[in-house]
Amino acid sequence: MMSASLRRMSKVIVAGLMLSAASVYAQSPEEKSESCEAANAPIEEDGPDYLQVTCGQMAVMLGQVESYEFTPLPALDAGIVVIEFGEVRRAWLITHDGGSDIALEEITGTIASLVGRGERRDITGLELDFGEPIRGRTTAVIRSKGAGSASLDVSGLVKRSRALRANAYPRGVN
Repeated sequence: MMSASLRRMSKVIVAGLMLSAASVYAQSPEEKSESCEAANAPIEEDGPDYLQVTCGQMAVMLGQVESYEFTPLPALDAGIVVIEFGEVRRAWLITHDGGSDIALEEITGTIASLVGRGERRDITGLELDFGEPIRGRTTAVIRSKGAGSASLDVSGLVKRSRALRANAYPRGVN
């Protein structure tokens, strides 16, 4: 027979697994979302719009943009935003640790180099296809007119970014 404490522990484990699985899928608008979201809104009344990406209780301001595409990656607790301003198109990786840290890393050069453009700071003319990232897909296909396509390992980018930050800023050091 299973002891009461063992039954309680197995219920906690099952509940944790269910919560982990639920975080991979989109939440209804009524639920408080901890995944990353983007909005283009003024920071002062009657002021110009600024792009802001929010993850949990943390946010990062990306400034004024003409247009943007935001892809939330809830399975990675991250998101990718592609912005256009003037004739330039750039991409940013936003990662969140579920606590009080949020990081912003430009990945424009990484994307450009994958399709043979060198590490340019512009991805105009490239299409990024994330498929259905809400279902846990962590790879994007980069398509270029006339130059074929390439694969972007988003999961690898997030892991590398977090590892670099952990090495650069050990816990307890400001």
